[in-house]
Amino acid sequence: GAAARAGDEVLRWVEERRRCDGGVIYVTLGTTAVPRVETLRAIRGALEEFAMEFEKLCVVWPLRLDSLHSLREHGEAAGFPPPPPNMKISGPIRSRLLVQHARIVAALVHGGATTVHELLYRGIPLAVLPFYIDQPHMASRVAAAGAGVALPWGGGPPEEVGTAVGAGLRAVIRDSEIRARAGVVGRALRRAGGVRRVVDVCEEVVEMGDGGR
Repeated sequence: GAAARAGDEVLRWVEERRRCDGGVIYVTLGTTAVPRVETLRAIRGALEEFAMEFEKLCVVWPLRLDSLHSLREHGEAAGFPPPPPNMKISGPIRSRLLVQHARIVAALVHGGATTVHELLYRGIPLAVLPFYIDQPHMASRVAAAGAGVALPWGGGPPEEVGTAVGAGLRAVIRDSEIRARAGVVGRALRRAGGVRRVVDVCEEVVEMGDGGR
């Protein structure tokens, strides 16, 4: 599908960039939240500043197609220059391809449970920018575990969101304690057994039947 092709193209881009030797910063706002274009612009500005400061890292930011089109149209109208050479903005990708095959060293995420657990499972520190439902709670849990930082609500004033994004990413890159705690959380999640353990528990319950109540 289109997402798979886009994911392959992003992986090729990462592999071709010597600037990615320091690793990849993965950015995802999920598939359901639709931030205002002003917020997208503020986030883009923060990511571009970060990318220019950390030249040995690559920033990869896949977006929903509607968000991508809004950002591009607004950028062209405002005369924005293209992103730095170590930053890639794309349409939707199969995130698992990037997570499994790129050396992600930190991530900016929206706080969706699947995304958070998938990245923490690999010991990746997180800056969590929540938008709604369970995401603020997930952000606070990540921060409480010491495996990342919780950022303010993503629907707040765009300037504040942009500032928080920049500060959050710098924290998870520079703070050795956060990085160490993310590793600890990742090892704990891997020891828990993942999908195989869930299947085992379900099978045990089925075998026990009503008698196990």
